[in-house]
Amino acid sequence: NANDERLTEIAKLDDAILTWRCIPRVAYNAAYTRIQLLLQEGRSPVTLARTALDAYQLCYMANEEAEALGWLRVYARYKELSYGPESQDAQEAVALLSNPHDNQYALMARMRFRKPASECVVQ
Repeated sequence: NANDERLTEIAKLDDAILTWRCIPRVAYNAAYTRIQLLLQEGRSPVTLARTALDAYQLCYMANEEAEALGWLRVYARYKELSYGPESQDAQEAVALLSNPHDNQYALMARMRFRKPASECVVQ
């Protein structure tokens, strides 16, 4: 069934994002494809928000600041759709837009995701 195949691919892409995070453009391609499949599946905005945040961090790591900012906007919008525009989660996500380069997620992109390419091992 095509639906089951897409769900399996979505899970594999989630793993690929983590596996390839040391090569941000490769991991970003996995995140982008995952978002496309999530949209086809009609998945929840919560799941889309998380993957959009991954895309933001990966673009940020790749020094693609304009593209990163675009994904941060997508993240904020999905948070609004998930929890309502007046929710704390949505307001915090929107607030990130005023400081896209100096926030907890940018810091995580600089610290947690950055690994030498030699540590990028595919099983």
